[in-house]
Amino acid sequence: MNKDSGPMRHSTKILLFCLFTAVLLLGLAESTQAQDIFSYYRGRVQEVREFIPEFTLADLGQEADVLITSGPHRGEIVTIVNHYSEQEFYLGTKIHPGQTVILAVEEIDGEIIGAYLQDIARDREIWLLTALFLLAIL
Repeated sequence: MNKDSGPMRHSTKILLFCLFTAVLLLGLAESTQAQDIFSYYRGRVQEVREFIPEFTLADLGQEADVLITSGPHRGEIVTIVNHYSEQEFYLGTKIHPGQTVILAVEEIDGEIIGAYLQDIARDREIWLLTALFLLAIL
């Protein structure tokens, strides 16, 4: 066996490990940047207009004006489009004026270029139920 093959193999393993780690970290950084396209804010539905959408699985549609209540755009009103079905529960959620929602907001240079309904805000109700449960078991 050649004496030079031992250290050469060791340095090759280290080099391969460094290359693998660099590629992995660069891939994670790129995927994190791709996921950071949207910012998420709370909002309150102000007005809802119903319509019948074309070319979608959902039966009904809504266009709603939503007041952003958190983040740097607090106080701004955005218009969102929501598609839902009354027959199929998994095809969206019907929203109502006064409801608190979570918005996915797309921004470029601090300016809103798109806002989408992410979900109905249910976190406060969940905390209330958790507190009532904890009081009940005490």
